[in-house]
Amino acid sequence: MEAILPRDTKSKRLRIPPDKSFLEDITSWRAELAKDIYKRNPDLNVKLLNDVVQKLLDRIVFIRIAEDRKIRPDRELWEIVAQWKEEGKRKPIMTHLKDLFKDRFGRNQNIGIQEQIKLCVPRLVDKLYAAYDSEGNHYLDNVDVGGITLNTEYRHLDYKYLLAFLNSELLRWYFPFVSLSFRGGWLSANRQFLSQLPIRPIDFNSPSEKAIHDKLVTLVDRMLELYKKKDSLPPSAEREKVEREIAVTDEKIDDIVYWLYGITEEERGMIEGVIP
Repeated sequence: MEAILPRDTKSKRLRIPPDKSFLEDITSWRAELAKDIYKRNPDLNVKLLNDVVQKLLDRIVFIRIAEDRKIRPDRELWEIVAQWKEEGKRKPIMTHLKDLFKDRFGRNQNIGIQEQIKLCVPRLVDKLYAAYDSEGNHYLDNVDVGGITLNTEYRHLDYKYLLAFLNSELLRWYFPFVSLSFRGGWLSANRQFLSQLPIRPIDFNSPSEKAIHDKLVTLVDRMLELYKKKDSLPPSAEREKVEREIAVTDEKIDDIVYWLYGITEEERGMIEGVIP
């Protein structure tokens, strides 16, 4: 293959894995975009500048995904760039992009829908699980990864309460019964299947029920802190200690979830005996 490839400079990119090439492009675009934005907005601090750059890149990638999946007309971004170059790059390219953002996200695709607290669930899973987007920083295509937000009638629940259930052993066992299975053991986690999960409601007029809700939220908070700490540590005795605490906290969450559904110890043993 090396002998067949042309020897010019551009051909070197043909030898770079696509993921690495894309990462290099994103890094380059990020630097150029940051310089351009800071030049016109010198009062921005580092954190705000990083946030602005990241959100702009997220929106551009989001549009490209929509184009690729035929959700949006093809080559919209390409035409904007072509027009900008044809005009001699006299104006910042954002003057063109902001119109695209306003047009494409002004209806149901509104980017504001993405920029909110939500739970994220992959479209296909080998077992049910969810992640917590605490700041609305993740932009989802709702094809490969879907977002879960709470309707008005459920706004009194904390997202972390729901997260405890979606990552529990009980619902992980239950989910295959209501989902669609694919070859290789994959399960569809579309809205139509997630909506069939029997999430235990909470009576907030009952002090004991509210206490259970708050206890689960506290445990999930601790779990999120532990995972963050674990990811910051190299392989070490301290990391192993954190992993043990994660396992203990996870079991405490499962204890409460099983209790809320009235699952006996015998039934729990049967459930956990068949979970892969």
